[in-house]
Amino acid sequence: MQAPTYIAKPENRQDFETLCKKLWWELWDDPETKKHGRSWQNQCGVDVYGIPTWKDWYYGIQCKWKDDYTDKQLTKKEINAEIEKAKKFIPSLKMLYFATTANKDVAIEQYIREKNLEHNNQWLFWIAIYSREDIVDLINENKYTFDWYVKSINFKNQYSISVQFEEWTSTISKEVDILHTLKKYIYKPKTDHEKLMATIASIARHPFSWEDKWENFSLFTFKIKLTNTWTMPLENYKISLSFEWDIESISDDIPWILNPNIYIDCIIYENNTWKLWEPESKALASKNSHTFRKILLIPKETCKKIKVKRDFFSNHYHEEWELLIDVEINTIEHEEIIYVDDINEEREEQVYENFYWDEELQKKYKNIDNSETHIPDVE
Repeated sequence: MQAPTYIAKPENRQDFETLCKKLWWELWDDPETKKHGRSWQNQCGVDVYGIPTWKDWYYGIQCKWKDDYTDKQLTKKEINAEIEKAKKFIPSLKMLYFATTANKDVAIEQYIREKNLEHNNQWLFWIAIYSREDIVDLINENKYTFDWYVKSINFKNQYSISVQFEEWTSTISKEVDILHTLKKYIYKPKTDHEKLMATIASIARHPFSWEDKWENFSLFTFKIKLTNTWTMPLENYKISLSFEWDIESISDDIPWILNPNIYIDCIIYENNTWKLWEPESKALASKNSHTFRKILLIPKETCKKIKVKRDFFSNHYHEEWELLIDVEINTIEHEEIIYVDDINEEREEQVYENFYWDEELQKKYKNIDNSETHIPDVE
């Protein structure tokens, strides 16, 4: 008997979901087996779903990709959470499989069996688990999936890229200042001249204004670097990014209005949450790198981390991965008096604003030791 071919573990969560879709497509003999929505949407505990040919109801798969280090085992807490989510799947499931790259675990398998009996008694969907060893067996037993997966692994070994921050890392740290202003609206009738000056002063400063006299310390910048580590050129390549967590606004660093002849390799989509790069050069030679234009980003005052999901596309290759930005927010406390003409408008407001180190703040904080505060140094 010929020894089975070694089956490598999928490199990431997206690849594992694709493998599960292909495998259960073959097991269920259901060409309509598909992934459920997008990764950041509410998937109701189901990553892949379909209807086996011998059934009349939906079966679902919850895919749990695990690394070999800190997050290498499926936990009871994860199982309970995904089961509760799956109860909201519409139409109702008849079966929920947990598919995981974690190795077999006697305690987890027992827990799954207990949950399955509990659900049977409540007329809810059945529950089962397939660990790494079980999935390898299924791949070896199903020719279509086996041929596809082995070919896919070999294909990935041919194509290879690296998408990182300019610092050659997948995680960076940024520090920004946010102005926390207590605005006190106090009744005081204004002269016509004072009204005019107040109107001028109240014009909002655009966070990415190129004519702004003062630097905005509430924004930070970063660049994405792509390296072709394959032996052949990458053709017609581009990258799309989506940003998760609390972001105020995002922009690029070139005032194209001032120079309309500049090639724009950065396009903003969907309310400043998506960006797409398509370089002017349509090919990237082997072992070469391309650094995309600088990104300017302003986080909200509640921001702690920003997850950058990126998709790489070329003529022959597609890959998905994530980058991470750790954000430290320094809050500058500030008080502002605003005079109003109507006594009924007297009030106080708490406002978080972009921090500009302008003349007013310089005067207010000029006697404060900068080493003990978050106020930036000014010459």
